[in-house]
Amino acid sequence: MFKHPEISLESPEDFTVPDGHIRLHLYQKSVDDTTDPSDALRNVYLEIPIDTIKSLCFYPLKYLQYPGWCILGVNGHVSATAKGTHLSTQDTLENCKTYYYVTESEGPVFGRVVNLEVIKARTTASSLSSSWSESRDNFSEAVRQRDLGCVFTGMPEQFCDAIHIVPRAGDRECILSNRPGMDGKVDIELESIDDVRNGIFASLHFCRIYGLRNLAILKTPNHVLDVVDIPHAQGDRLFATLDTDFPKGFRFTAQWLQLLPPRLDTLESVRHILPNNSDAMFKTNAREDELPSGVILDYIYGATAFKWWGKHYTLLADFVTPRQAVIVPTLTKPLMNANTTGKKQDRQENQGDDQLDPFETVLMFWNNTLAAINRRQQEEDRLQARISGWADTVALEDASH
Repeated sequence: MFKHPEISLESPEDFTVPDGHIRLHLYQKSVDDTTDPSDALRNVYLEIPIDTIKSLCFYPLKYLQYPGWCILGVNGHVSATAKGTHLSTQDTLENCKTYYYVTESEGPVFGRVVNLEVIKARTTASSLSSSWSESRDNFSEAVRQRDLGCVFTGMPEQFCDAIHIVPRAGDRECILSNRPGMDGKVDIELESIDDVRNGIFASLHFCRIYGLRNLAILKTPNHVLDVVDIPHAQGDRLFATLDTDFPKGFRFTAQWLQLLPPRLDTLESVRHILPNNSDAMFKTNAREDELPSGVILDYIYGATAFKWWGKHYTLLADFVTPRQAVIVPTLTKPLMNANTTGKKQDRQENQGDDQLDPFETVLMFWNNTLAAINRRQQEEDRLQARISGWADTVALEDASH
C-alpha cells in the first residue's frame, strides 16, 4: 500500500507566489472527483525568480516553455490558465503570477507503479568521471583533442579535466530510449558512457560548480529556443585557446540557474571567471556530430531547473516501488561520539526511502509520456514477433526430421 506524502495543508507558501517570482505549473496529480482542482498541494510546479529568467533569455515567456518541455518531455505552450491559449513570447512576465505549461497532447501518464531500478542504474558512488569510466584515459584524451582547453574560459589544459555530462550509464540509456526528440528528429545515438558527445573539457573550477549543479549548459537552437534568444556574456574571455572557435550555427551556453552563496562568490571568484551566458569554444571546424549531445544537455538542464525551482515533486513517490536501504560502510577512523554515530547511521539507512531527487523525477516524466509508452510497446511487439518466428522455425525443423 502506497501512502500519499504527508504535506501540511496549512502551509501558506503553497498558495502565495513569493514577491519577485512566477510560478509555472507542470503537472497536476489526479485524486478523485471530490478533490478541489485548484488545490495547489496536488500540483508539481516551478517557482522561479523573475530576475533569473530575464538574465537567461531575452524573451522570458518563451524561456518558460523550455524547462517545461525539458522536464515533461512533451510539446506544449505557456498559458495564463490551465487550458488556455498560447501567450505571445513578446509579453512581459507579471510579478507573482501563475503560468501553466499546457501540453499539446496528453502529458505524462502515471497509471502504474514503476521500479526506478529498472528505469536506471542506481548507485551511491561519486559522480566524478573517474568513478564511472571504464576507459578513463581514452575518454579524457578524446575530449581534450576536441576541446583543446576549457571550452568556457579558455584556461589551459594543464588546469582542466574531462567530465561526463551524464555520469551514469543507466541514465544515458534511459534518456536515449525515452528522449523527447527535436521536431521528430532522432538524436545521435551515444555508443557508451565514454562517448565524446557525453563529455566536455573544462577548468577545475567549472567541474566543481557543474557537479554542484549551480549552472547548466544550454544548447541552441533546440526545440524551443534559438541562438538569438540568449544574451551573450559581458566582457572578454580571460584566456584564449589557439585553434578554437565558436561552432557555426550553434551555441553551448553556460547559464547560472542558482548563484553561489556570497561567502563563495566574491568579485574574484568563479562568476568573475565564468560570467553568466558564457559560450563554449571547440576545436576549429569540429563537426556537429562530435559536439555534446543536445538530448542529454536538455535532460540535465531540466533536472537542474527542477533541483532549484521544483516544488511538490515528492507527490510522484506514490508511483515508485520502495527501495531497499543502502548501508554505507563505516570508515575505519575514530568517531566523535555515540550521538553522532547514531545520526550518521540513521542517514545512511534512510537512503533507501521512496523520495525522488530532481534527476529521477525528470526520468519519471520522460519514461511515462505516451510516446515512450508506445515505443516500449512496439519494442515488446517486435520481440514477441521474433520469438514467435523462432518458435515456428524450430517447429518446422522438428517436423522435417
